Amino acid sequence: MSETKYTKEQAQFLSKWYKVLFWLVILGIAANLLTNENIVAEVPALYWPGQILSVLYAVAYGWVLLQLAAENSRYRKAGMWLIVSTIITVFADALANVGVGAAAISLLIGLVAVGLSIAGAYQEYQGHSEILSDVDAVLSEKWLKLWKWYVIVLVVSFAGMLLIFLSAILGVLAMLFAAIAALVLSVLELVYLYRQAKLFESIAGQN
Repeated sequence: MSETKYTKEQAQFLSKWYKVLFWLVILGIAANLLTNENIVAEVPALYWPGQILSVLYAVAYGWVLLQLAAENSRYRKAGMWLIVSTIITVFADALANVGVGAAAISLLIGLVAVGLSIAGAYQEYQGHSEILSDVDAVLSEKWLKLWKWYVIVLVVSFAGMLLIFLSAILGVLAMLFAAIAALVLSVLELVYLYRQAKLFESIAGQN
């Protein structure tokens, strides 16, 4: 670990908000479970609570990223794009129930939302990496690797949806791999955020 450029106030600020992100990721995992197709099929009453929790999680997460923008401008883009993509997704879901024509438009709008969400994730991971570059090069590099795996999971998930039409078995296997990998990435994100929070808490104590 190299000499840090962060003051005690900056380190306390970063530690505080990274802890909030840590708990929000746990909330996001819970929201994903509540909206999981298999779980909803067994307990339909969980659908709307899960949807509402997902929206609240995304908006809250985006808002925290906007707070972190005081230390790295990438967080501002990440927060804005996450919030905008969430709003667009809600609109697209509402539009999908209007009619056949509206459903097609909803799909296109949904793709835009997905694009913004991916761009936001890129900015967030880059922001984490840049913040850590002067204090923990190893953890900084891990965020960059996490982004690469994030892209791989997206590609495999998309490929799985296409493979369903060619080979049901291959399609299901690809999507199963993507689902498991996404869960692993969420756990790694939790671990990295926890380490970041503790790292800056330690830096604040040293100053």
